[in-house]
Amino acid sequence: MSLSGSATLAAALERIPGVHNWSTGMGIGKPVVRGLKSNQVLVLADGQRLETQQWGDEHGSNAEFAHAERIELVRGPASVLYGSDALGGAINIVSPELPDAIGRSGFVRSRWSAGWTTGNDQPEGSLGLEGASGRIGWRLGLVGRKAADVRTPRGRVFNSGYGVLNGSASVGYHGTAGLLRLDYAHRREEVEIHEDPAEDPLATPLQKIQDDRLRLAFEGRGGEWRFDVQAGYQRNHRREFEAREAVELGEVAVGLISETYTGELHAHHPRLGRWDGTLGIAVLGTDVSRFGEEALVPSSFSRGAGIFAFEQASIGRTTMGLGVRLDYRHLEVDADPELGVPATTRSWTSLTGNAGLSHRIAEDVSLVLSAGRGYRVPSAFELFVNGEHEGTRRWR
Repeated sequence: MSLSGSATLAAALERIPGVHNWSTGMGIGKPVVRGLKSNQVLVLADGQRLETQQWGDEHGSNAEFAHAERIELVRGPASVLYGSDALGGAINIVSPELPDAIGRSGFVRSRWSAGWTTGNDQPEGSLGLEGASGRIGWRLGLVGRKAADVRTPRGRVFNSGYGVLNGSASVGYHGTAGLLRLDYAHRREEVEIHEDPAEDPLATPLQKIQDDRLRLAFEGRGGEWRFDVQAGYQRNHRREFEAREAVELGEVAVGLISETYTGELHAHHPRLGRWDGTLGIAVLGTDVSRFGEEALVPSSFSRGAGIFAFEQASIGRTTMGLGVRLDYRHLEVDADPELGVPATTRSWTSLTGNAGLSHRIAEDVSLVLSAGRGYRVPSAFELFVNGEHEGTRRWR
């Protein structure tokens, strides 16, 4: 992925069959999986659910992938494993395992890369450092991109540049019971939005996004069972400005802050005959507050929980899978006279499941038959939006 030369996660994945990049600019890309996007495709980082206010057309996935070991893609309904929003599928950015120096001397090593994209004069670079001492391992990462306006055969696309700076840090302890790991990531983005030149050829609207993410995870064993436990926190701060001059004056047109709390426990049971499986519990909380001169969505908070079971068995070249999940979600919306929205409470309960069969005909050819039922809880944006969205210049 670090060699793909792509500015966004969606652009890096669009060469995969069934995946498309919904782009409204070089710095904005949303993955489309089997025709579904935004809140219908779930993006995760090491299993941590990412909430980047992705309901907006100009709200891309603020996830860095330059230092990823691999990116896992699940196409089709994946609500059994991931809950709401995984109707089209799920994308999980997986980072490398933290190193250790058990039985050897401590060490530090590095890697770096640099590149240049000519179409928009975009320099980019990444630096990674990692090391270990005994049972303790650590990793630091830094990625930066800065693009000017896009150039085309017919001229320059005014106000189409962007900039990204992403930093990450991880530390872990390899104990006899398992691995305890703490991850932190900080990301800043500035995205210029090209407007209709017939309406205002010199318009300079832009977004500024700051995203902070923290994750504490433990992977270990208890008897014949294997456990994965994690708790996460994410804060996504988004400001939209009508013009470049408004940034210096502090005049925010639309401002949104989303805080997300997640917790998961996966218990992998020992093999029962031919069957391997996982039992899981997940909890989720999201608080959204608005600020700025223009009202688009009301402030809200939601809470949810789910339990699931997934089983898989292999017989020769054939693999079978079965899963079921029960979810509950509760949403409370604050009264907002400016939007004409009264204080509102909504709740949903959903039962989902899937079953699949895969037969490997040849080394690179498989026949797959699957059926699944997914679900998605509507967002406060879909239920109560009422105003002009500065990012798209549309009334929503």
